Amino acid sequence: MPAKEHILATVRMLQEEHLDVRAVTLGVDLCDCADRDPERMCRLIRDKILRKAGNLVSACEQVSRKYGIPVVNRRL
Repeated sequence: MPAKEHILATVRMLQEEHLDVRAVTLGVDLCDCADRDPERMCRLIRDKILRKAGNLVSACEQVSRKYGIPVVNRRL
């Protein structure tokens, strides 16, 4: 089945069967946050998460409104 047909089948399922997107998961690589000082490492992790995922909820809500598909969970 060509990609176009897959997309249309998914849209049809969302509309007719009232399916939703159960979760959006954002993976964040924290390897570059490693540090011998635990306080500095925690600060680096916090800063990176806020930088990369600070707008995760609003981005999911925007996509949900645009396409009319509910997103139930957002997680890192």
